[in-house]
Amino acid sequence: MDGVFLSTEKAKSVVDILNNVLDEYKVELIYNYRLEHLQKHFKVFKLISTENQLIIAYNVVLATGGVTYKETGSSGDGLNIAEALGHSITEIKPGGVLLTVREEWIPDLKGITLEDVGLSLRSGGKIIPLPRGNLLFTHFGVSGPVILDMSHENRGNYGQIW
Repeated sequence: MDGVFLSTEKAKSVVDILNNVLDEYKVELIYNYRLEHLQKHFKVFKLISTENQLIIAYNVVLATGGVTYKETGSSGDGLNIAEALGHSITEIKPGGVLLTVREEWIPDLKGITLEDVGLSLRSGGKIIPLPRGNLLFTHFGVSGPVILDMSHENRGNYGQIW
């Protein structure tokens, strides 16, 4: 699946669209609530935080983040909670990851997009071709569909791109 980029190429545009839809459907977002326990009683969910705060809800979207950076709060607890509710947990795979580079000249190109480029990576003496796609230069490296697709489809097991 190719990544979806808005014409503005700004993440804030995606956030604005999501917030508008949430407002339209009167969905309440709760932040900084560390879930300790989640139970389902018939058609009602009972959520209890680590601070013993109780929330009763008819619907819950469990968006707990990943399992990679514990310092960001993504401890992996969400997988345990989902499993306790009866969900099956599949093999965990990386999502789209941006590519940082050491070259000092890359940030000078930030905001420039190259369309339909072909890239290949060198890893362990092998040349690995990537599917063609758009490449976006950023303040830290490169991104865009060609990089994001490569990062999750191939689990990021590559060496340097340059």
